[in-house]
Amino acid sequence: MDFTHIEAILAVLGDVNGDESVTMADANAVVNYYLATDKPEDFDVESADVNGDGGITMADANQIVNMFLGGGK
Repeated sequence: MDFTHIEAILAVLGDVNGDESVTMADANAVVNYYLATDKPEDFDVESADVNGDGGITMADANQIVNMFLGGGK
């Protein structure tokens, strides 16, 4: 079998912008998504829902801030 064309996409919890680190930019992206009336289709909902409740809310943004500051998940 030829596996050269398989691309793995792994979501990192809290890394909303996909830069391989959890920063305030990720928390800001969640806040902007939460406040937006037109939700962008390409938003990484899987990485943004850090509390696992199925919705993107300010609680997720707060948890991302805590992750960035070293408070864990």
